Amino acid sequence: MPGNPVSATVCTQLLVRPCLDLLFHGSDDIVSSKATGSLDPWIDTIVENSLVQHELLATLAHDISLDPERPEYHRVTIDRSPDGTLMATTTGNQRSSRLMSCRDAQALLVLPAATPSKPRALKGESHLVLLLDDLRGIGRAFTP
Repeated sequence: MPGNPVSATVCTQLLVRPCLDLLFHGSDDIVSSKATGSLDPWIDTIVENSLVQHELLATLAHDISLDPERPEYHRVTIDRSPDGTLMATTTGNQRSSRLMSCRDAQALLVLPAATPSKPRALKGESHLVLLLDDLRGIGRAFTP
């Protein structure tokens, strides 16, 4: 895991949380499959019952500069516009050491790396967002 707090948080959301969901969110069939020694049905049941991030498309509320070195998971809030469109708004400075960018984040906006012909994600473009944990009350401001 990375050493910066925000990087570690994002990596946990992307990698650790889905693995834990795979292990701990299954039906009663998991116990009986384990008892019989057959792992294939057990694994199938875990995968079928796993909870990973809900994916939505959201429209950018403003331009965002893209990172020229790599794709980015940009912390955003999600609001619904009057016409019902989901709008993604940055939580501010996205430095990996800046915890404040996580405080109000409701989702991770999946952005590609910049290219010479595409240095910015533009207001009005739609991009994939990964919703964060609803257990903290995230996502209650809108209905996906």
